[in-house]
Amino acid sequence: MNPTAPRVAYFTIKYPTLSQTFLQREVETLRAQGIAVEVYPCWQLGPQPANESAFPSPAAPVHPLTLSQLWTLPWHGFRQTFRLRKNWPLAGQLLRRHRPRTFEGWFMTVWGTLYALHLAGRFASNPPDHFHGAWATGPATLAAVLARRFGKHFSFGAHAYDVYRDGGDPLLDPKLQNAAFIHTTTRQTEQHLLSRVPESHIILSRRGLPALPDYRQPTAAHQPVRLLSVGRLVEKKGHIHQLAACAALKKAGTSVELRLVGDGPLGESLQETACELGLQHEVIFCGAQPASEVSQHYRWADLFWHTGIVDSEGDRDGLPNVIPEAMAHGVPVISCQEAGALEAIEHEVTGLTVEVRDTETLVKRVQRLASDLELRRRLARSAREWVETHFSSERNTALLAEAFRQVVQKR
Repeated sequence: MNPTAPRVAYFTIKYPTLSQTFLQREVETLRAQGIAVEVYPCWQLGPQPANESAFPSPAAPVHPLTLSQLWTLPWHGFRQTFRLRKNWPLAGQLLRRHRPRTFEGWFMTVWGTLYALHLAGRFASNPPDHFHGAWATGPATLAAVLARRFGKHFSFGAHAYDVYRDGGDPLLDPKLQNAAFIHTTTRQTEQHLLSRVPESHIILSRRGLPALPDYRQPTAAHQPVRLLSVGRLVEKKGHIHQLAACAALKKAGTSVELRLVGDGPLGESLQETACELGLQHEVIFCGAQPASEVSQHYRWADLFWHTGIVDSEGDRDGLPNVIPEAMAHGVPVISCQEAGALEAIEHEVTGLTVEVRDTETLVKRVQRLASDLELRRRLARSAREWVETHFSSERNTALLAEAFRQVVQKR
């Protein structure tokens, strides 16, 4: 790394993690483009096991919490808070105006602030050039507090749960007002952020793949039809609608096999529902898996579906990375009609869309794609072209790298 490269402290929740491989790609590509990224997971005790295939050695320095830091952090944080008591009126004003609505909101705000004050001592003699939070919650709070402490700029990413769940992070609006820029990956979220704070400086830079897999032209669907879903087992992914559709397909005489790749808090209840619907042999819960094994599932599948919804807390996906990944592999896609997904899936052009709660129509979409090879090939070709144009990690991350350079040069 060039010693004169802009040095960016990059804050996230955990790093690396299987459900957020896109952050690993982002960090690796930023460093390849000359940004000296240092990763600070704010809610991770010790490093992830780099010797396991699930977590290859990270391309950037990673500085997780140590056990001793965990015990001493509250004391150091409160001591620094007292030393900076001149900022108490501002902090009180912010919390009165933007009161957290949930315990999680309070916790992430307080923890992000305490951890920032702890890291201030570490950075005292050699602060980074810029502070960036990967999410609008605690990581962005970290970046904002440290930027104020050292007279630097900060930026943050705003993408999904951190923007939508329970109205988003409680301090989202003041962060939008004060950040040098905000990184998001969908037009949907860009417009949402601008509706909250019109003067926000938004960088729309999609995620991407570092290299495209070999394209596999669809062949005749297998019997049973091979369905694939990749994503955490949480409400907003709408897996319950996939199970309902599988049961309806089975009843209609269409034999299917569904692989669910991912884990999450709904795993047990979804397995119970599958059993209640008589799908013990049709639905396979594969658990969370590294990218190399997920690629094998894409090569196995006849069809990929994503059944995202707006959940009971208002959370939703932007453009789930698994959709372009399936498109890149040549797997025809059936998608929900949520705005983020529709930025990649145009009905009858790059895939088929459906209101996922409409089980009857969802079943018809599966049956149609499974039986129409020419349609599957046409959609897959167009989808691959979309990925080649819009989902290059190198090209998309270059926008973010340039934003870092411009902000650092202004100082």
